[in-house]
Amino acid sequence: MALLVKPGTLWGTMGRLKDWIDENGVMLDSDQKKVKETHMSFVGGPYGRLYIPDELHEAWLRAYADEMSRNQHSVFFCERRTTIFRMHFDLDFVQSTVVDPEFVHQMTRTATELFRDFFPDTAADAKEWMSVVLKTPPKATKRSDGTDGIVKTGFHVIWPYLCVDKAMALQLRLNLCPSWSGTGINGWGTATRTMTWWTSWC
Repeated sequence: MALLVKPGTLWGTMGRLKDWIDENGVMLDSDQKKVKETHMSFVGGPYGRLYIPDELHEAWLRAYADEMSRNQHSVFFCERRTTIFRMHFDLDFVQSTVVDPEFVHQMTRTATELFRDFFPDTAADAKEWMSVVLKTPPKATKRSDGTDGIVKTGFHVIWPYLCVDKAMALQLRLNLCPSWSGTGINGWGTATRTMTWWTSWC
């Protein structure tokens, strides 16, 4: 995740991730239109379409996270959904203070523990339980009455080896609501209201 930037400023600022893409040959050229991309850039350009095979997905996430930690304004890729996809969700916090990433890590650990109950035959130390947390830079925004003083912090959480379909993803998210109630995310009311958005997005 990153800030959306103008196309003319994008590719010149991308560092190690550009090298990783080139070295692994995952960029789709204009003559490869029949190849279904796995990732797309929101700003197009020479790296607008990528095909990341499953065996490179973990390395891709690490390279992407490394790029974001070094240059938060360099890239903005979106993973295309398929019928079977990797479990994930977005967390957007709008409040008076910036959210501590450790708080989100704790929420992620809670989610992982709950997910284990749905897959009892999967070993506790299996790679399916590995998660990756990406964070957007905090952004000042306005209250509903138009006044300042609110900060939006966004996180994207993905379990790169936990493959689910839409029905399973919705069930996992629904079961998270009571687990997260009272953890500081404004309780059950916010969680249940968020489910409407989750359903349409999933």
